[in-house]
Amino acid sequence: EQQWIKLIDFGSACFEGQTTHTYIQSRFYRSPEVLVGLPYDSAIDVWSLGCVAAELFLGLPILPGVHEHDQLGRMLEMIGPVPDWMLEQGSKSGKFFNRRNNNGGGINLGNNNGDDASSHSFGPPSSINAVCQSSTSSSQSRARWEFKTRQEYIAHLTEEEKRSKGGISKLEQQQTNRYFKKKRLEDIVMHHGVCNTKKDRERLGLFVHFLKGVLDPDPWKRWTAHQASMHPFLTGSSVYRIKAGSSCGGGNGGNSGGVARPYDIHWVPPWDASISRRKLIVIQKTKEKAAVAAQAQQQAAKQQAVINSRRRMSLNNDN
Repeated sequence: EQQWIKLIDFGSACFEGQTTHTYIQSRFYRSPEVLVGLPYDSAIDVWSLGCVAAELFLGLPILPGVHEHDQLGRMLEMIGPVPDWMLEQGSKSGKFFNRRNNNGGGINLGNNNGDDASSHSFGPPSSINAVCQSSTSSSQSRARWEFKTRQEYIAHLTEEEKRSKGGISKLEQQQTNRYFKKKRLEDIVMHHGVCNTKKDRERLGLFVHFLKGVLDPDPWKRWTAHQASMHPFLTGSSVYRIKAGSSCGGGNGGNSGGVARPYDIHWVPPWDASISRRKLIVIQKTKEKAAVAAQAQQQAAKQQAVINSRRRMSLNNDN
């Protein structure tokens, strides 16, 4: 008997390059780029897929944040850090992170809270350096990002934002909905999996490897839907190999004693032409915004010239 999956609720759906919403995705499944206020594309759907896949296996949501700061904190703990380029470009980074230079001093983030995410270029300098290269100053290049404490986050909120999130008491309440004893996603999945045979353990390792590919915080390194669909966990292909054991330490689920972990898999995702299309859309949008900004600047200069001319005429009449 054939099995069918029905896709429903396309209320916020849009074509790539034609995004209209800045507040999107249910919080538990919200991607890092949306959280920090970057423009987004189809990569956010792959992130949500990873969250749902892990939840179907574990029976519980992996990132049940009660607000966006809590959501990001869980993400950093369970999956890994958000790349610096995303924090540099994100319009909401200042809500969740402090940026400090190497001597410990703070760096002024300017108006980095609540700007329209669509006004920023989207992409790491190494990926789209033709147009989207970040103009990072020497002080910024020495900066490091630190995740804000809960108290720092609360202090940053406006009174209206505090009320919308349930008030100070709810924001300061210690979160209790942590469902797993282990912290790293790979350790959680391996701990909850049933591995009666070597084949079971290898299959579970493939699933962890799949999750790590679709849950990469960097949207340009995250696998596309096509790449994810070609992963051995879904295709059953044996065209992959377990990496040889390394001598690195065992922090955060690290490899200890030179023994290869089941998810230490070498598999190269196939090239997906949609990556080039996504980058071209970014370049096109960046050029369009630059043209609009230049036009606005010219218009402002013309208006200022008219004002100056009128002032001179007024002064001449007075004389």
